[in-house]
Amino acid sequence: MDGILERLAELEKMVLQEQRQGVEEKRRAAEKVRWSTRLLEIITEFKALAGGTIDLPEGEAAECASEERPAYDQRGVLERLLGPGVISPPFAPFDRDEETGEPVLDTRAVAGKRTNRQRAFGAAMTYGPILREVSLADAIFRTGETRASSAASIRSSLGGLVRYGKGWKRDRGTLTYVGDDLTPNRELILQLVRERNERERRLEVGDDLS
Repeated sequence: MDGILERLAELEKMVLQEQRQGVEEKRRAAEKVRWSTRLLEIITEFKALAGGTIDLPEGEAAECASEERPAYDQRGVLERLLGPGVISPPFAPFDRDEETGEPVLDTRAVAGKRTNRQRAFGAAMTYGPILREVSLADAIFRTGETRASSAASIRSSLGGLVRYGKGWKRDRGTLTYVGDDLTPNRELILQLVRERNERERRLEVGDDLS
């Protein structure tokens, strides 16, 4: 009986060790997936926004940097992608709606404007020249600053950007600003990057605790 118990103890030790290794491998795999997913998002955004970069002063760059955001903010990754001196994305990152996959724009990018043309330009200054109509309309509606009854009615009115003025192209639910005076809203971009860094830091801390 003692021999059996001894062998069972050895087997239990081996199983527990394999279990710990499996948990660690799973954690590393999840981290690798998060890192690669973020990197692919960055590559996609930079391909779409080629030509527009913000060269930040060192002080501001430090505030955007985060050890928890290796794919988005570490100097080495971005410099390998875009060359020396580029230390932050040209425009603000955005989250995506879990159900539709569409970008979710912060209302601060469009708030305080009098017309949809001004609101769209504000969004382009924050998120870049390529905007999804559904995302822009949703952000405008969420400000509560219009008389529109729904985001869908706002989206319908966005066609006026193309019909009654210059500077915009419309194609398959996407609005693209084609003017030459698009200056990134650096203050809001930095604020949104900091907030996103903080949210992701809290999520990762929560994952570690669980």
